Amino acid sequence: MSPLLFLKSKGIRRELSNAKDIQKILIFSLLMILGCINQGNLRESTLQSPRSDLSTIQMMTSLNIPKPSPGTGVVIGRLLAIDIDGKLRPYLSVLYLGHIMREYGDKNAYFLMYFSEETDIKGTQDPKTGYFYFYDVPPGEYGIILWTPVGSMPLYNPETREYIIFTLKSQEIINLGTIIYK
Repeated sequence: MSPLLFLKSKGIRRELSNAKDIQKILIFSLLMILGCINQGNLRESTLQSPRSDLSTIQMMTSLNIPKPSPGTGVVIGRLLAIDIDGKLRPYLSVLYLGHIMREYGDKNAYFLMYFSEETDIKGTQDPKTGYFYFYDVPPGEYGIILWTPVGSMPLYNPETREYIIFTLKSQEIINLGTIIYK
């Protein structure tokens, strides 16, 4: 299990109520000690997207994006990369939703992003277009994790260098738009 990714370098102070919390904090501390968490001036990017029309995206892709089940939401987007010829192509990868944990639940506090390959929501991606979606997502605050066999990393906006963080509400469909991976 690889349960953790760190996004900002400030200690998390919270009451440790169960083994999962303790595991998260221990791994977080280990990453800090190893110096694996310094990502320059990366900041958080809060997205405020309107509800998206699924039929428009479904016409452009072979994906059959489901509507949200009761009490859940759907997250959609497109992941592209610039190839050696300078053309935009779909960037195919395993995508997960990373949970956001903040100090005392404060939206302005530094945060920790974590996920588990075994239990967290894995995205579905169209290899021809790069469109992806996550469905039956419980309400909460999330980021997108790009998983590789070598390591995992959060996606960020390359122009603003801000992490892609969003809050999903019940019955909501969030369109993250096109993300260019660099």
